[in-house]
Amino acid sequence: MNLRDLQYVVAVADLGQFGRAASACNVSQPTLSGQILKLEEELGVQIFERDGRVARVTERGEAIVAHARRVIRAADDLKTAAAASRDPLEGPIRLGIIATVGPYLAPYLLPAAARGLPRAPIRLVEDLTGHLLPLLADGKLDAAIMRPIRASGSRKSRSTSRSA
Repeated sequence: MNLRDLQYVVAVADLGQFGRAASACNVSQPTLSGQILKLEEELGVQIFERDGRVARVTERGEAIVAHARRVIRAADDLKTAAAASRDPLEGPIRLGIIATVGPYLAPYLLPAAARGLPRAPIRLVEDLTGHLLPLLADGKLDAAIMRPIRASGSRKSRSTSRSA
């Protein structure tokens, strides 16, 4: 089993035909069909019900297709992480932003970032400061635009004027 075989499975599941899937994967139909048959034999599960030119995912095959999608996404994430490690300005930037600022800042920030960092798309996460902080601490965000945080126990100072 390899990643390419899983991509073939997902293509057939999405397109419903081996011929269309082969075309989308840039391989011949016999090659794609043979690889899927080998995978079905290896797993001991019939993934597709073949009916003429139509291929339908079997009930047992649904779980295989779902797992294949997750594996492909994970492999894509791995490639993205590797690219980002080679060039810190490549790959998505996960930016947290508070809702009170987002609608005003995003129209200026996103186009400028797209021009300046064309290989680093910004993925915005809009939430409250209290929710963004843990995401930032856990590495689920790369940066965040939030309201200032006061040190615990400190009080906001007020200036008052009294008329004499």
